[in-house]
Order: sequence, then structure tokens, then C-alpha cells
Amino acid sequence: MQIWSLDAFRDEFVKTNLKGARHPKTNIFLVEQAFLAAYLAMLIKRNIATHNLFDGDRNHTTSSIYLENLPTYDDYRLHHPVTFDLTELDELYGAHTHTYFLVSKRKEEIESEYEAFIRASSEFGNFISYQEYITARLNVQTRAFEGGPLNDRDAPLKELDWYKKKFGVDVKKKFTAMVPLLDAFSSHDKEHNVEYHYDPESKKYVAYASNNIKRGTELVGTRGDRADLFPTYGFVYGDFSERTSVLLGGHQVVDVRVVSESTHIREQKNEIIVYLQQDDGYKQCVAEDDVLAMQFKRLKRQALLSIVNGYKNWIVSFPALDRNMKSGRQMHISVDTGVNQIISTSRLLALSHRDYDGNAYNVLKTAVEEIESNDGEDTNDKPLFLKSGGDGLEYRALVWVWRLAAHSLNRYCGRYDEWICSAAERSEMDSFEEKSKEWYAAYVRYQEIVALETLKEFAQQSYIEYTKNENYDSEAEEYFFRSTLCPTDSPRLKELIYE
Repeated sequence: MQIWSLDAFRDEFVKTNLKGARHPKTNIFLVEQAFLAAYLAMLIKRNIATHNLFDGDRNHTTSSIYLENLPTYDDYRLHHPVTFDLTELDELYGAHTHTYFLVSKRKEEIESEYEAFIRASSEFGNFISYQEYITARLNVQTRAFEGGPLNDRDAPLKELDWYKKKFGVDVKKKFTAMVPLLDAFSSHDKEHNVEYHYDPESKKYVAYASNNIKRGTELVGTRGDRADLFPTYGFVYGDFSERTSVLLGGHQVVDVRVVSESTHIREQKNEIIVYLQQDDGYKQCVAEDDVLAMQFKRLKRQALLSIVNGYKNWIVSFPALDRNMKSGRQMHISVDTGVNQIISTSRLLALSHRDYDGNAYNVLKTAVEEIESNDGEDTNDKPLFLKSGGDGLEYRALVWVWRLAAHSLNRYCGRYDEWICSAAERSEMDSFEEKSKEWYAAYVRYQEIVALETLKEFAQQSYIEYTKNENYDSEAEEYFFRSTLCPTDSPRLKELIYE
């Protein structure tokens, strides 16, 4: 028995009353999991009503037993941060943390989903309370599995196309399913002994041992190498083996699926000014009579506005961090492709019109046009990418990575000496009862601080490597970066910045 997306879309109430539900502030369709959650909430509510009829005999169906054993709101309230209000989240994590950002955006999305449903159907609002919806939504978020793609053996293609048209969900590509027993395994990405896959022939999930398991050994599955484990599932492994991500930049990022991008655009235009004031790669601040440089600065501003809410442009992620010291007390840094995008974004911040052999304007223009051509789609899934340039651009980009890490680290720690901040956070974590709210908060803060300290160290080591190359010239303009911001007090610069 499994409860999957097709069950939700085929439900007569969902199909009749909830089709076309969209986020109220943006008129964008809801995600597939929202409809599965609405359906699950109604199943649970109906099951509770039916359950009372069976008090005399316990002859419940398998699905009934499964539904009544799903976690309740009170269960989630003990540990899942999505159930905390923003004041409590700020007190526990701090509004500057990546965890706060992810959790607050998910809360905002779930609230918008519920409002969309009750706007579509007052009957749904009368039957399902917000607390009941958020419970079902968290059950889907923490216990469901993805599968797919679907084909005409699963459902007529005409039916699947109708769901895409009326619900905005393409279940042909992937679907979501609640799978009893499979969702009962403990989880650990590095030490799991059970794996699974969806079998399209039998339309079932197949779990199997990934290695020989001794009798009596606990069965442990995996949720994958995720950097959002705690915000999504509300738990951590407890051994710092999770992947960790941090959000960089000095501007606010808006979920444009839920909130209109015009809501905060005025503030964002002011917040990105600092990115345009650094003028790295120019020994003299760009003056308004420098036509080519000003034209390029205008294009950079357009590029920044096209990615200001592109979440993937501003995050960096690391695998589990190895904090062992090499000789000379140099940090051994575990780095993989999780740093690639922030380096690309930093190329944009560091770019001068002379880069890419003088073709920087055309390179950037092409990248911006590709992003803007996706208007109407989920552009958060497609970040702006600039390829590697010359040594000078790479050097300046890594300086920008260092700046972004240092800026974020200062928000967490103030002006602590290197590595003292994470040590202090770890000490605070160890003072709390394990798996208490305070312990979880200190745990994820510690991981984010370590990630920022590591990113800062990585960037510094990397740009120093460029100074060892034979062609490095400390006096050359391509290696120039400044520690102070350029002014914006001339008329044309003011016009550019504030237009």
C-alpha cells in the first residue's frame, strides 16, 4: 500500500475543488507535494472519524493503521523547526543563519499553500485546519519518496497532461509517494545498510540490503547527501557527517514563487550597490566619462538584478568537513563541486570589461539573456554561470569569495580570531542536553560557522596560489582589488545605481 500523487489528483474533491490553486501573491501553481499533503490531511481526518466507529472491534485496514500512526502536530512541535514561530527561530538560530532562511521560507510557502487551498475551496478550510494541513505537509516533507518517470502504463497520457494543465504539475517526470515501512527506517547517509528504488513494472518501491547485514543489526536507510537535512527532516545525524550549506551575499533573497519579486525590489536595488562599488580590475574607480566601463557596469547591474533572487547563485555547500591540520597548521579542506557556483557568481562581481580577452561584455550579455529567456519558469533552478577566465579574473573572483565568507562570518561571530568562533559555538553546544531544541540549534550553527571559516580559508589559499605563477604581476591592473568602496556621488553613477 502506498499513497502517491496520482491518488491525490484522482480524488474527486481535489480534482473538483482544488484544481488551479495558486499562490495568492504570485499566481504561480503550487508544487505537487502540496496537493499530496492536502489529500493526506483529508485522509487522516476521515480516518479519525471512521476510527470512532471501530472502537468496539479493531478490524482496521492497513491504510487506517498507517494513517493513525503518522506523527501528529504535537510530535513535530517538539523538534521540527517549521513548527516554531519566527521569534523562536530567531532566538534559537539567529535571523542571519542559513537554517533560519530555509525554515522561514518553507513556513512562508506552506502558509501560502494553505491560503491558496482555502481560497479555492472554503469547504476545504472548514474541514482542514492550518495545523492539520501543516502536519500533513510535514509528513509528506519528511516521510515521502520520489519516483518516476511515469508512462502510459501508469495512467493515460491524456490524464497526465490534464493534471499538468489544471494543477501545473508534470507527474510524468516525477511523482511523490508515502510508502509504509520504507519510511520507518532510521537514516544515515554514510552508514546506511539499506537502499531502495522504484520499480515501474510492479509500481512498488523495492528495498534491499546494500551489504551483508548481521542478524539483529538495525536497518538504516538514507535520505541522500543533502545539505538541507535539518530544515527538511528536523533531525541531524549527530556526528557532523552531514553536508552543510551557507547562504552568502549582503542582500535579501526572496522566494519569487510565493512572494512577488516587486515587493522588495527597491530594497534589493540599494543592497546590490556594494557589489558595483568595488571596481576591482580598475586601478582608478570607474568614472562617468569612461564610456565602455560605464556601459559594462550597467550590464553588471542588469545581471545582478536577474539573479538577486536566484537562490542557487548565492549558496555554497561542503561535504563533511575534515578539520585535521596539515603541517604548518594549514587547514585540510574538503571541497567538491559545491563551491563552483559561488566562484562563478564571484566572477560576475569581479568582472571588468577587459576580461575574457576584451570580450567580457558579450560573454556577460549572453549569460544574462539565457537567464532572462527563462522568464515564467522556475529560474531559481538555473543559476547564471560564467566560465573560467584568465588568471587575473580568477584571482579577483577568489578575493570576492573571501569577502563574501568574511562578511557572513562577521554576522555570526563579530570579529573573532580565526577558528575561535566555531570552537566557542561547539563548547556551547556541548553544554546543552543532546537533541534538545537548544542543542539542535547550536549544532547547525556550528556547522554553518565551520563552513564559512573553511570557505574563507579555501578562498585565501586559492588566490594566494595565483601569486606564485610566473605571470603574476602585483602591479598589473588585472590583479588589482581594492579594500575601500568607490564613491557614487557623480550624476551618472547615481543615475546608474538608483534608476
